[in-house]
Amino acid sequence: MERGGWASSRNAFHLGVHAGVLLERLGLFGKKIFYVLPKVWKKAVLGDGNASKDDVVQWAEEQGVEVQTHDEAEAIAMGRYHAAERLNNDKK
Repeated sequence: MERGGWASSRNAFHLGVHAGVLLERLGLFGKKIFYVLPKVWKKAVLGDGNASKDDVVQWAEEQGVEVQTHDEAEAIAMGRYHAAERLNNDKK
């Protein structure tokens, strides 16, 4: 899960509510949530921690994935980041 930014207290409240529900539901199945800052996964996957949303879409398309939204592209990139992190941790 990408750690959120807080544009307003209202957004922070709603994000907190949704994150709480997600954490509770995943906890029922013994799943863990990992937080990662956007700069961290963007640097690891795209090579640039300050990559724009359009850069992420371009990266996804270069991987042969047709995406409809920035959110889809970011989800794919974060999945790639998580998979690489898991492989690296398994080697330790």
